[in-house]
Amino acid sequence: MEKADVSGSQSAVLGMLIRFVGFLGIWIVLNGGDLLGLLIGGVVAAGGTWLSVQLLPLSHSGINLGALVIQTVLFLWSSVVAGVDVAMRAFYPKVHVNPGFVVCPCRVPEGTSRDVFLAISSLVPGSLPAGIEHGRVIIHCLDINQPVAAQLAENEKQFLKVLGKDMSDD
Repeated sequence: MEKADVSGSQSAVLGMLIRFVGFLGIWIVLNGGDLLGLLIGGVVAAGGTWLSVQLLPLSHSGINLGALVIQTVLFLWSSVVAGVDVAMRAFYPKVHVNPGFVVCPCRVPEGTSRDVFLAISSLVPGSLPAGIEHGRVIIHCLDINQPVAAQLAENEKQFLKVLGKDMSDD
């Protein structure tokens, strides 16, 4: 008699549960917390989960959930800090502005991963990925004297950990 792959089925159930909770969470944020809305949201979340599994089957994606949580917190914090910096530059003319471009090396693999990384990077106030040239990212920033390249490298390092590609030894 063969042993059933319990860990694989548990992983699939966990993956579906995570998707369901995510969809239900989005529903609650958009709809609020009334009971009828929650019941409808449960049905919609179940349907969304089923459809998402059909369109993007559960598999080991290699995404490190712990690193994703850390990435999210760091992103939110850096966005607040950068937003305050931009506001200071806008409201206090004595704060120096030296706009320009900074070229930064990029180790995130080409394709969807790099596109997602650059999209996330574009959300941080005060800097904007403006192009890629020979595997390097061109960043437009409000002050080229700020450590833009170092910050992007730190964000990239954390993003690669989320993807399960810890390149800190490089």
